[in-house]
Amino acid sequence: MARKARLLLQQIAAMDHVGYEIQRCADAADTLLRLRLTSASGGPLLGSVHDSHVESMAIHARNAREFLLDKQADENATDLYRSDFTGDGSDWAPSTQASIDAAERLQELRFDTNTQVSHLTWDRVDRPKRAWRYTEIASDVTTIAAEWAASLRDELYAAVRPAIAQAEAIVASWPKE
Repeated sequence: MARKARLLLQQIAAMDHVGYEIQRCADAADTLLRLRLTSASGGPLLGSVHDSHVESMAIHARNAREFLLDKQADENATDLYRSDFTGDGSDWAPSTQASIDAAERLQELRFDTNTQVSHLTWDRVDRPKRAWRYTEIASDVTTIAAEWAASLRDELYAAVRPAIAQAEAIVASWPKE
């Protein structure tokens, strides 16, 4: 079944939702970093607050990864697909080395983000708990999103760019590890 063509105004409105996922991924990672830094300096690392932000970051990272990187089939007619915004229905893939490397790292963490979002899975029981690389995840999502956005027509780029710029500013504010 062919995808329904969307009007430019619908595509522009959809950019709010794409930008939301990217920006919220960076926001959650930023909060986690600040919690870690506060904890390292003697403050408490609040369990439920920390866990809520890990889950938030995982949800937004997963949504962004699925949108920006995953193979897109026509089975979910109402899902937003990258190809909905190309004008001719063609797909997009990362092409800069930074985005290609970021995509590889995000795909390696696919299992972690998926099982973090889906709590009732044996994989969470059977696998050893690993430390979250949340700043790396958010940075990678932002890098790929910026390249994708640059490929869009001007009106769509203008609609999503503020959210990506906010995510880039958050990532740029982090200490280099």
